[in-house]
Amino acid sequence: MYRILLVDDEPLIRLAIKSLGNWESHRFEIACEAYHGADALEKFQNDDNGIDLILTDISMPKMNGLELIREIRCSNTFIPIIVLSSFNDFKFVREAFQLGIQDYVLKSEMDFNTLLSLFKKANHHGDSNKKHHQITQKSIQYYKQNFLENNVIRNIQSDFESQLENLNMNIPKVNITVAALTIDNYKTLENNLDALTFATIIESVYQLLLQKTEEYNLGEVVRIEKSKYAFISGFVNENSTASVLQKVGRFLSNVKYACGMLLNVSLTIGISDVDNGYDKIPMLYRQAVAANNLKIVNGKGNIYFQQNLIKAMPLENYNETTLLQHERDLMDAMMNLDVNRIQDSLSSIYMVLKSQSDMKKVLNTYLSIFLKTVGFLQRNEISVDDNDLTIIEVMDQFETIEEIHRYIKLKLLDIYKQIQESLTHSTSKINMVKEYVRSNYYRDLSLKSVSEYIQVSDSYLSRLFSSTGETFISYLRKIRIEKAKELLKKDSLTIQEVSEAVGYANQEHFSRIFKKYTGYSPNRFRNGDQS
Repeated sequence: MYRILLVDDEPLIRLAIKSLGNWESHRFEIACEAYHGADALEKFQNDDNGIDLILTDISMPKMNGLELIREIRCSNTFIPIIVLSSFNDFKFVREAFQLGIQDYVLKSEMDFNTLLSLFKKANHHGDSNKKHHQITQKSIQYYKQNFLENNVIRNIQSDFESQLENLNMNIPKVNITVAALTIDNYKTLENNLDALTFATIIESVYQLLLQKTEEYNLGEVVRIEKSKYAFISGFVNENSTASVLQKVGRFLSNVKYACGMLLNVSLTIGISDVDNGYDKIPMLYRQAVAANNLKIVNGKGNIYFQQNLIKAMPLENYNETTLLQHERDLMDAMMNLDVNRIQDSLSSIYMVLKSQSDMKKVLNTYLSIFLKTVGFLQRNEISVDDNDLTIIEVMDQFETIEEIHRYIKLKLLDIYKQIQESLTHSTSKINMVKEYVRSNYYRDLSLKSVSEYIQVSDSYLSRLFSSTGETFISYLRKIRIEKAKELLKKDSLTIQEVSEAVGYANQEHFSRIFKKYTGYSPNRFRNGDQS
């Protein structure tokens, strides 16, 4: 007898499920009931006879269904769990699938036969040797996995056909196609999810693929890597390539949709041509991988056929001279802080690179553009955050040219803003210094004393003034000479008094500087003898 733990906070629902039919006659028993997740967890952990299956609601007080599933999965990864769902619970159902549930049923569609079918599917052998059988099945699946992997990515072994028969694998010898499936944003998922959730999702993708091939009785799935899978199929009763590809495409569309809806995982799929003979499988797999790589150019989350690849191949490599010109335009636009030209130049670079299938070359090109921009910043005394220099690690996670382009565009526009903000800050500081000099020209001013006043280093202040085309000393002298001209027009002040009034204690020194800047001595300027 299979013992079921029923979890729902509504007593009427629990009663209705128990009353749907004679569960015992089908070797199922509603052994325990719980009214929320915490109650269910305690009963699951303390039940002496063992629970074989859990049927749980999602929305419950104290501990909801998702929290219950998460807790159970921490210690028990194999027990089947079926979720009771309302129409408005679907987003939670999807999360439940990510946690590794077996199936779900809508409360509005719940009847005896529907639930019985789900129970039987969850416990498909229905006897006391179930766990042992699961281990045996897992061993067989592991052997099939290794056998297929070795043959798909290498040469087909001589005993391939006999091994297929021994392992009861469903791959006819004619009209063979191979599909390469990859999980999109795999590294991002790995970085953003905790280890248990991530591992559960990845394993759920694999199990979903296996489930779909069994459900449709079509082909075999092999896991090449954790994020990459191959699907191999053959068709005995098909006479046209178009019909075979149509069937494979329709099946894989269903797989892709199920992964998206149930696990919130996006797949990109590449499909090979159609050929006959097991010895063609490695070649067809390489075709499928090449078709899958079209995501680099055309984006992820799609199904690509070998014919798409042939049409997408560029006739010749891009013109590197043209690319260099676009890079120069970009740097010139950065120099002049022309944001429209920056965006136009980046768009031109993207147009040159977007048809490339060599991802490494594209990565290196965009990386070179970024590093040149960083060099520009450093030459202009603008600091770059350390995390900007880890760009290689970030870019290595991207799977399409569009993603790389979008990232670099954001980074360069951020740099543009840094420059703008820096210049705005610099202009503000310079204006502050100039105002201070205009108000205090008669004092004993120096680069050091003024830099202390505005709280910057004297070297920084010197660089600020250099960016305006003059030095601090030349600006100070210019202001003093302008004030001296005004005072010299007043006969009431002697030359010495004018000199001291504009900050020069030594009249002779003042006279030399005044003549240098005006071409006249202070006396000649006062007397109007400027011919």
